[in-house]
Amino acid sequence: MQGFVNPTLALGALLALVPLIIHLLNRRRHRPMAWGAMRFVEAAFKRTRRRMRMENLLLLLLRMAAVAALALAIARPFAGRGALGSLTEASRDLVLLLDGSASTGYRADIETTFDRIVRRAEAIVDRLDEGRG
Repeated sequence: MQGFVNPTLALGALLALVPLIIHLLNRRRHRPMAWGAMRFVEAAFKRTRRRMRMENLLLLLLRMAAVAALALAIARPFAGRGALGSLTEASRDLVLLLDGSASTGYRADIETTFDRIVRRAEAIVDRLDEGRG
């Protein structure tokens, strides 16, 4: 089963149309005006017109994809049994990372900071084992 944790926020992907609408509204806003050196400018523009159109189209598509990806990420997609299905299962995998750097070797009292970290990690694992009963 696939879906979104916040399905109504997935409608925010429609906001991807905003860059397209802005592009379409601004397309023909400018009116051409003839002036003395216009033929030189037009000749240079004709050489680069196709490449500029492709670049602008690619930029527009990237903007739309970025907005759609952001909206879908906010909607929090999931795949599997459910949005919280993996959290309610009886078996879980646990990974504990312990800092073994030199700073944890500091001895304030009888034990080092690393010894206290190990003790806390063991307490966490013991609590999880009790929950599995």
